[in-house]
Amino acid sequence: MFLNVALVFVYIAQIYILFSLTNKKGKIHHSKSYMDHRCPNSVFLDAILENEVLNEIKLLNASTASGLDDVPPKVVKAIANYIVKPLTYIFNLSFLTGIIPNALKIARVTPVYKANSKEKFSNYRPISVLRCFSKVLEKLMYMYKRAITFLNKNNILSNNQYGFRAGHSTQQVVIELVDKISKAIERNEYIWGWIILRPL
Repeated sequence: MFLNVALVFVYIAQIYILFSLTNKKGKIHHSKSYMDHRCPNSVFLDAILENEVLNEIKLLNASTASGLDDVPPKVVKAIANYIVKPLTYIFNLSFLTGIIPNALKIARVTPVYKANSKEKFSNYRPISVLRCFSKVLEKLMYMYKRAITFLNKNNILSNNQYGFRAGHSTQQVVIELVDKISKAIERNEYIWGWIILRPL
């Protein structure tokens, strides 16, 4: 248990140092270096609060496997009150600079057998296990509606984007398609399409 706790603190310190060094060497590119003027539709993200980080850590499933850092969710949950301040700082720095530490981008990928011949790669599906901190950062971006609020406010998502949107359903796509086909038949228009079949 002590070793896992120590690993968490070392890991947080490494991410903090990475950001500090990046700032000192000037590797973070600000918008002024490649844009003449400020874009009125720049992404603005509200600051992350400590209670948001704590809430997301509490929601981690303690029984899930750990990522490549081998820090199980159970340990992160147990020491959440001690690491919430540095984590909040790191996550806010990530949002502010637009940089996600490389360590948080890497997942442990395990091929899981589906069916048929075990000799074919296509009969396996990849299961990615992220580090606990990656999961928390992702939830802070999406679950607190930071990303989706910006996308909706600026009409960035297509009206034809039905999946993974509140108030939209993939069933609507089918209804819309059937409606278009029916109207085309009524107007004596040609209807064509293609289906791409993948060999088993």
